[in-house]
Amino acid sequence: VYTHAVYNESCHAACSAGWGVPCGWEAVRHMRRVCNGTFTATFPGSSKNNNPSGVKMENAFIASMEEHFWACNVHAFCSVCVNDEKIVDDYCKAAVIRYNSLYAVVGTMNNMESYWCDDRILTHIENGTYCGNDAGKMKWCMDEGEIA
Repeated sequence: VYTHAVYNESCHAACSAGWGVPCGWEAVRHMRRVCNGTFTATFPGSSKNNNPSGVKMENAFIASMEEHFWACNVHAFCSVCVNDEKIVDDYCKAAVIRYNSLYAVVGTMNNMESYWCDDRILTHIENGTYCGNDAGKMKWCMDEGEIA
């Protein structure tokens, strides 16, 4: 993280304190604030774990993707990007769709200034018209240089 300029600037203290992944997803969720330099990381105040609590977590298996994920990323994503109504934040959704991964934090941070901070991208996300929100346009998210 320390070698990634935007991630380091946004989450340096959080990474040093052991909560860098939740901070990264928080930065994605508040992307416009990261872009305009007003983002401040906030320690997650609660968890969204379902009972029973205290269950030993190992790699999480996501059946629909047929893949195991390091539980820290999955937990951080759910804690930060999924609201109480189980709706995924649009900025987080856009990042996962573009990188096709729950490990999208570093990719998003690496491309924050060159892609994500483009006002056209931010506006499309906010308006629900980002290319990844339409299955017919999803391939456009993967193409280099495609805006929306």
